[in-house]
Amino acid sequence: RPVDSDRGCIAPKTFAISGKISFQLSHEGVIGFSVDEADEIVGDRIPISRSIQPDIDAMTSAQKTNACGVIFNNRYYLQVGTKIWFYDIEASLRQKRHVWVDLDFPYDFNILRVIDNTLYGGNQTSGQNYTLLTGTQDGSTNVTAVYESGDITLPGMPNLWVERIEITGEQSASTILRMQTKTDGGSYGVVDSQA
Repeated sequence: RPVDSDRGCIAPKTFAISGKISFQLSHEGVIGFSVDEADEIVGDRIPISRSIQPDIDAMTSAQKTNACGVIFNNRYYLQVGTKIWFYDIEASLRQKRHVWVDLDFPYDFNILRVIDNTLYGGNQTSGQNYTLLTGTQDGSTNVTAVYESGDITLPGMPNLWVERIEITGEQSASTILRMQTKTDGGSYGVVDSQA
């Protein structure tokens, strides 16, 4: 069915689907759509974000447009500006009310992704990435990342080289970075540590 413009998605990265329910940030707040008309929680297509709406309304238009959302562990995570919440889908259906939890993350994410059953938050502008909900503080556990370049040498052409890889990190204390490299699917070389 057609949806009026006020109910339309204003932040494409907030659109996410869980089972029969889809979520998106609209001008009115977070809207949940269900294909099951008998669904009493989100079937009426009213904003489900009333409890957090004052915080969303306090954000700028740019922050709302750059908002992001993702489904992880039966929860809809929503980041708008410097605020992040999750909507507990299962608890909301069970309790017949909208259950939002405010997460106290001091980061400005503009992308949320689930990869290999792990939730990541990042900022495409600054290049910062975080593993979320690991139960530890940032910097207390190793963070493993793999960078795989595209083909840098074409058959019959001169060899090309990766001159440098830049990794942006924010930490007040000294950080040890350990890197290994491999070429053309071979084995990883020795660990090279840099402080």
